[in-house]
Amino acid sequence: MLKTDTSRRLTLCLPLFALLVAFGLLLAPCGAALAVTTGQVAGITVDPASGLETGEDGTTATFTVVLDAAPTFGGNVYLTVASTDPTEGVASPALLTFTPSDWDTPQTVTVTGFNDNMVDGDVTYSVTVSVGPNTDNVPSDTSYSEVAPVSVELTNIDVGAPVVLLGPVSGDTAEDGTAATFEVVLGQEPTADVFVGLSSSDLSEGTVAPASLTFTSSDWDAPQTVTVTGVDDAEADGDVEFTIVTAVTVSGDPAYDGRNPGDVTVVNRDDETAAIRVSAISGDTAEDGTAATFTVVLSKAPVCDPVPVNMSARAPQRLQAHPGCVVEIPLSVSDTTEGDLGDVTSLTFSDADWNVPQTVTVTGLDDAEVDGDVAYTVDLGPASADDPDYNDLDPDDVAVTNLDDEANPVVITPLSLTVGEDGTSATFTVVLTESPAIRLDLNLSSSDPAEGTVSPEVLIFSTGNWNRPQTVTVTGVDDFEVDGDVAFTVVTEPLVAPFGQFVTEPLADFDPLDVTVTNLDDDVPGIVVGEISGDTT
Repeated sequence: MLKTDTSRRLTLCLPLFALLVAFGLLLAPCGAALAVTTGQVAGITVDPASGLETGEDGTTATFTVVLDAAPTFGGNVYLTVASTDPTEGVASPALLTFTPSDWDTPQTVTVTGFNDNMVDGDVTYSVTVSVGPNTDNVPSDTSYSEVAPVSVELTNIDVGAPVVLLGPVSGDTAEDGTAATFEVVLGQEPTADVFVGLSSSDLSEGTVAPASLTFTSSDWDAPQTVTVTGVDDAEADGDVEFTIVTAVTVSGDPAYDGRNPGDVTVVNRDDETAAIRVSAISGDTAEDGTAATFTVVLSKAPVCDPVPVNMSARAPQRLQAHPGCVVEIPLSVSDTTEGDLGDVTSLTFSDADWNVPQTVTVTGLDDAEVDGDVAYTVDLGPASADDPDYNDLDPDDVAVTNLDDEANPVVITPLSLTVGEDGTSATFTVVLTESPAIRLDLNLSSSDPAEGTVSPEVLIFSTGNWNRPQTVTVTGVDDFEVDGDVAFTVVTEPLVAPFGQFVTEPLADFDPLDVTVTNLDDDVPGIVVGEISGDTT
């Protein structure tokens, strides 16, 4: 093995160490350099790193962890072990400790599969091993401070559960006979037939077919379709919600007998009341041009009064059908820098096509800014119609989110918080998506210290911690005023090198997104009467 003069290297390294720290340019401890010269590079090895399987029946899997080099400065190395999805698998132990004397002895981690009682198929997850402090917050040896986490890939094998699973409803029913459907399936194979009864909570609004379902050991995993059909009650009662009731199951399999599945809620749309029906949007838009759609349709045909013709003095007055009984709905976007409707500015329905849904397409626009995902709306204005039931009827607007496509090197989660004047606090985390070449500071401040404080007020990111989320706490301040809930902002300043930029750094001067905060008021309006000064005589 190659040997070096450790004392001489330390003597030379210390002045350089002090100089680099002074200018914020320290990329690695001097001890790390020593480790390289002796052929040992700090790192973590896991074996195997993939291909492991756990099971929802509690099946376990194991892997080993070992260090690649001895801790340079004589301290211990603490490795935290955590599952990325504890609902699928849990790792034990949660902390591994390696000392200067046993750093090269592999330690075993056991991962136990967890049953989530869902038929969700085999699920892939991972266990992450990363350098950190121990449970007493004692840090690891500094020679390992820059070692990146490693992951072990696993698959949790699904075993199902003795449950009756109900799928989502395909849509609303309607009084014109429009039907909706949902599916029912079992979670695992039964040992005897399973019977599920079905009924409608309001037969005047909707019927259900079939009245019962039977699952056997041969078809338990084949979804069965239930159809719900709207009923016309000839009343202008608006859209009415009702329920498809699933009865308690009956089975010779004790695991299934007596189970009470959830009921299914359905809405039956009225066809006597004028309404402009707006569907849910298909998804988000995006700055890469991704579009989303929704539909608009009327609940009933517009009805317009006949118009008079032949109004001359010699000819008697007569009436004819309205030549254009239409409903026009204006469309616009609340933020034209985020979404675009193309050439569409309105929708027009007539008494001939009132029940044909019209599709509205909104396309995301690119603003070339790292502004995060931005919420906006497609505004549907009040309708213009000769039918008084539709005229001035204002449909619901449609909320849309335009996904940002610019690379965001500073990830802040979440971007909105709620605190309280009673001292309630909330937190967010900040992490970089790429390593800086030099130390960078992120300064934080409250836009309104009378409503909330921020701690800490500066975050330091280096080559050793850039990918570790740092937590910021925002605490509400009581102003002893009845001022209602007040919004303020945690202002994030551009990233800055604290001692000047001696190295070209692409992340320097990047300005992250601010965090919006609401401080809940705890003051109640009222009249306060003080104690009397004393008795009268």
